[in-house]
Amino acid sequence: MAGVPVRVTTGGPGDYFYGDVGIRVNTFGMKKLQAGVTGEMLMPIVLEAIEPARLDAFTNWAYLTGASRDSIEVVPLEVGPQVARAALQVGGDKLINDPRNVQHKDYAPYLEFNGSPGGTPPGILSMAFHNNDAAMRAAIHAGVARLIQGLIA
Repeated sequence: MAGVPVRVTTGGPGDYFYGDVGIRVNTFGMKKLQAGVTGEMLMPIVLEAIEPARLDAFTNWAYLTGASRDSIEVVPLEVGPQVARAALQVGGDKLINDPRNVQHKDYAPYLEFNGSPGGTPPGILSMAFHNNDAAMRAAIHAGVARLIQGLIA
């Protein structure tokens, strides 16, 4: 894929305030392929690439009832003409509505930024994302390369 300008960008610290971190894939400058490489085609690649971070976060997340841990998910956020964006998130409605969460509060941001009372350190979600950054980028580049090869074959 040398010379094909595919840019993989990851969320910055300002993106963590709502309990998610994400990946965005842009297909800048691929004039001949832009009609064939769409956001819809990129989304499965992005979802597959972010899965190792989800598993990492799930494995290391604080566990009492499992409600907050089970709310960790990969969510598609944007599908545009040449853009696909997904986020790794925790909490939200999924946690609030979980029957194991008797107070029906979204306490996942507290666990992410402060750690758990049982000693789990803060930043599990962001660490999972950043610990898998190189692998996710490689998976996206490989997936886009396969996609392009299929279009030009």
